[in-house]
Amino acid sequence: MRIKIPLPLGVFLPVCLLGFLGVSIIFLHSVLNNNTRWLYFGILLLYLTLKKKLISYWDLPLVLAFASYSAWCFFSSFWSDVPLLSFSKSIVLCFVIITMTSAGIEWIKTYSWGGAFNYLKLSVYVFIPTVLFGMTRDSSVTSYSLAAGTSVEVYTSLIRGANMLGFMMAAIFPVLLWELYKKWSNKKARILWGCALLICTYFLILAFSRSAIADVIVILGGFAISFNLTKKVLFVIVGTQIALVTLLVHPSIVSDIANTSKFYIYKTAIDDADVFMSRQLVWQQSYEAAKEGGLFGLGYGVSWGFTDFNFDHGLTSAAYGREKGNSQLAIIEETGWIGLILYVLLLGTVGLKLFKMYVVAHDEEHRVLLGIISGMFVGLIFTSFFEAWWGAPAGPETVYFWVLVGIIRGLEIAMGNNGQSSLRSLPRFSQDLSTELLHG
Repeated sequence: MRIKIPLPLGVFLPVCLLGFLGVSIIFLHSVLNNNTRWLYFGILLLYLTLKKKLISYWDLPLVLAFASYSAWCFFSSFWSDVPLLSFSKSIVLCFVIITMTSAGIEWIKTYSWGGAFNYLKLSVYVFIPTVLFGMTRDSSVTSYSLAAGTSVEVYTSLIRGANMLGFMMAAIFPVLLWELYKKWSNKKARILWGCALLICTYFLILAFSRSAIADVIVILGGFAISFNLTKKVLFVIVGTQIALVTLLVHPSIVSDIANTSKFYIYKTAIDDADVFMSRQLVWQQSYEAAKEGGLFGLGYGVSWGFTDFNFDHGLTSAAYGREKGNSQLAIIEETGWIGLILYVLLLGTVGLKLFKMYVVAHDEEHRVLLGIISGMFVGLIFTSFFEAWWGAPAGPETVYFWVLVGIIRGLEIAMGNNGQSSLRSLPRFSQDLSTELLHG
C-alpha cells in the first residue's frame, strides 16, 4: 500500500492555524496555548523564508495597501499612550499579515482550486470530536447574566467562551459546505460531510453566538447566489413546496420560528428588549474612546484610560484594556481617522479582487468556491461590527482572515486576472498554476 506523505506546507499551515484557533480548547491547553502558538507560527515563518515565498507573489496594490496600514500602526508608537504595547503589537501585525497571507498564496499554488479549503480540515478533525465529547460534561452549559435582570444558558463544550465556540464552528463551516458540494454525487461522502455540517450547525446554534451565526448566514448567501439561474429557480420551487407542506402539517410553526428567532436575536424573552441590549454599554464606551482618538489615535492597541501594560501573563495582551465591541470604533480610538481610511482602502483592495474574479468566473465550481470565499470575507467584516477582533493582531479571527486574503490572492493569480505584475516571480507562478489546472 502506498502511503502519501504530505508536503511540509500541508502540515505547517494547518497546524499553525489550529494553534491560534484552538487556543481556547481546555483539554488541549498544554499544546495549544498563548505561547505554543508562536512556536507553530515560527516554524511556518521559517519554512516560507527558506523557500523564499514571503511576499513573492503579492501584487503592487496589495503591497501598497498593507504597507500603508501597517506603517501607520507602527508610527503610532511614537505618540502612543503605551509605546511598548503599540510597538510590539504593530510588529506582530506585520509578521502575521506577511506570513499568513504568503502561506495562503502558496497553498493555492500547491493545492489549486479543489483543495483551497483543505488547510481547515485539521481544525475540523479536532473541533468536531471536541464539541461531541463536551456533551458528556455537565459543565458544558454556562449561564450568562444580561441586562434587565435576565440570563441565558449557552453551550460552551470544552471551550473557554461561547463566542469562541461559535467562531470555531463558523471557521470550519466553509470547508464542510465546500466538501459536501464537491462530493455530492458520492453517497458515502455526501452522508459523511452532510453529517459533519449538521453537527457544526447544531453546536453553532447551541453556542448562542449571534455574530458567528450571522457569519454563517452570509456564507450561505454567497454560496446560494453562485449557482446558475436554473438551479436557483429549482431551489426556490423546492423550498416553497417544503414550506407549504410544513405549514399544512404544523400550522403554528411560523409563530414558533418567530419566537425562536426573536429569542436568539434579543438573547432574552422580554418583549420590549433592545436587540443590542448586551452590547450597549460596550459600544457607548468605545464611542467615547473613539472621540478621544481623533485624527491620529491614541496608539495602536491602546485602550483609552489604560496605561498599565506588561507581559506578566505571557506573550499576550489579553489582560490589558477593556472589551471594545466594535472594530471600526476601536480603529479610530487606536489609529485615528487616518487609520480608518487606510483600513477601508485595505479592505477595498481585497474586495475588488474578489469582485473581479467572481465576474469573470464562468465555471460553476469556481463560482461556488468564490461565492463561499466572498461570504467568508464579508461575514468576517460584518462580525467585526460586533466583535473588535481587528485590533488583535494575533487573535484567531485575525490569523484566519489573513490566510483567507492569501487564498484570494492565490486564486486571482490562478485565474490570470493580474498577469501584468511588477513582481518577477508572478509569471512563473501563473504558468505553474495554469499547468496544474489543465493537467490536474
